[in-house]
Amino acid sequence: MKRILVAVILCTLLLTGCWDRRELNDIGIVVAMGLDKDNMTGDIIVTCQMVRPGALKKEGGGESTSPVEIITTQGTTVAEAVNNISKQFDRVAFFAHVKVLVISEQLAKEGLLPILDFFIRNSTMRNLVWLIIAKDGNAKEILTINHGIENVQATYLDNIIKNKGENSEVSTADLLTYLKGITSESNPISGVMEMVEHPTMPTKEKKDVTTQGIKLSGTAVFKKDKLVGYLDNMETRGLNWVTGKVKNTIINIPSPNEKGKLIAIAITKASSKIIPEMREGKISFIIDVNVEGNIAEQQDSGNYFKYLDSFATLEEIQKDMIEKDIQTTIDKVQTKLGSDILGFGSIYSKKYPQEWKGIKDDWDTIFPTVSYEVKVDARLRNLGLILRPIQSDDVK
Repeated sequence: MKRILVAVILCTLLLTGCWDRRELNDIGIVVAMGLDKDNMTGDIIVTCQMVRPGALKKEGGGESTSPVEIITTQGTTVAEAVNNISKQFDRVAFFAHVKVLVISEQLAKEGLLPILDFFIRNSTMRNLVWLIIAKDGNAKEILTINHGIENVQATYLDNIIKNKGENSEVSTADLLTYLKGITSESNPISGVMEMVEHPTMPTKEKKDVTTQGIKLSGTAVFKKDKLVGYLDNMETRGLNWVTGKVKNTIINIPSPNEKGKLIAIAITKASSKIIPEMREGKISFIIDVNVEGNIAEQQDSGNYFKYLDSFATLEEIQKDMIEKDIQTTIDKVQTKLGSDILGFGSIYSKKYPQEWKGIKDDWDTIFPTVSYEVKVDARLRNLGLILRPIQSDDVK
């Protein structure tokens, strides 16, 4: 027994503590960051949203305290600006819990690699942080607007991004995915947020009352690390059809029977395949898309369950709409943006590696000229809980 006790004591003498440990009371947990540019000095402006743990669940009466603290610093580099936080905040900034990194449109147009270098090197920063571009505004505004039901604005932004799977009209990318896009044969994209006005209930004093909010909108398109433009919501949906990222969404198609009426199709399953081909020395691509959906809402009075030819007509209209989405998107990225965000170059290089070596340096010039063919197979599976509208045209 004495030998065991001696061994335990000797082992404890050899153990070392956490030499770099910091107590919770000594750190400031950063949950969101924003990067802007000072046009007067050229400095990088860093905005950090830090959590106030004591204010998150404050009980009792008295004046409520904001659950976050906004700290803004600047420096000639991101590292210097972050280091300057210690000059005006009583905690050491801790970045392991950053959820969202918002970057101004101006900085994105100038190129992101120089400013992202800090985040790649920082040992506490997660590479899975969401990368967002502040369209027509600055990053600080996005981080300081208080909207939604969450106490912490970073959680509000994070939830909006995570819920984007319910909508095919937006795109998002984390830092790691963005960096992979830069180093691949194609080009990266990222999410976009912009400020919007939300109407609220009028009061006796004010009839028209609005509040500022945030909206996730479309796609930011890059050529290497520089922002070259945006895709709107419909163009983003076309991009997601091509890249196979459509999950659950709604598309509205015009009624074949009643002008001005719409039929909402709930997409339940979608997949895509891009097939590169070499024809007589010319590069082309086949985009093969398969879609399944259900009728989610019907404004007209057609009985599509009874008349199968009409059911097939709906599938054809759906097919044509998806093809149009895809063609509109490809035409824009080829002719206006000149950025291969579709992955054509990457896919071609894998199938034709030898041919790719001869053209990869000229791909930016070749990409806008390559031809493509869109093939869509759209199927409707059911009509929901009712087989015909309440006022069907065959019972009038």
